[in-house]
Amino acid sequence: MKRRFLQTMGWTAAATAAIIAVCAGCSTIDNLRGDNQYGADKHMADQVRDALKKDPLYKFPDVTVNVYRDQVQLAGTVNLQAQRQAAKKDAMAVPGVLSVQDNLMVNTNPPVTPE
Repeated sequence: MKRRFLQTMGWTAAATAAIIAVCAGCSTIDNLRGDNQYGADKHMADQVRDALKKDPLYKFPDVTVNVYRDQVQLAGTVNLQAQRQAAKKDAMAVPGVLSVQDNLMVNTNPPVTPE
């Protein structure tokens, strides 16, 4: 009886170890972003925001900048197509930027003025 119990425990431990190994293999180091990369991405996002603010066409607050592994994502709304193009160009001009994903939308609604 004791021997059968030990054999069952051995199989249970082996099965548990196999499950843990499979799950750990799913999340490789390449998919994780450590503190250094996170800090570098945050710094690059700040640089892109600064570059956008310096552009004379950049007169719109509804743009967000996200960076993941030196790839910039611009999202939000702008008033003119020229602003959209300028934002992408300014982001690409920041040193270290590998690519820019442009998710900006041009606002087609006229501004609302109070009566």
